[in-house]
Amino acid sequence: MNKAITKPRLIWALVLNALVLPGSGHVMLGHRVLGTSISIIVVALLFVCLASYISSYVHAMSNLSLNADSISSTLAALSGAYRENLALIKGSVIVIALAWLFGIVDILVRIHRYGRNTEMEQK
Repeated sequence: MNKAITKPRLIWALVLNALVLPGSGHVMLGHRVLGTSISIIVVALLFVCLASYISSYVHAMSNLSLNADSISSTLAALSGAYRENLALIKGSVIVIALAWLFGIVDILVRIHRYGRNTEMEQK
């Protein structure tokens, strides 16, 4: 059920969106489709980046010889995996940042509307 939207709930929704997971505050306010969509996008992008990076790293490590210097080889594999996935990582960071920003701005707009509606009711 959708609970009454109060200013403290809006503040908690803002904190959830900003610090926990983008979209979680919207779910708390009862906007389940919007909140879940934002959260799924963010988690999916994180998963895709991590899976792609790990795949590149494992592939680079499998091509190393057993006699190679382990520390420098590992660092080279990590660096190569990062360079190989840099465009995906940058794109994902931009989309996640935009989703995070949208969630915060949307909740701030709702807080502003709540304050304006409260003033109108008092007149």
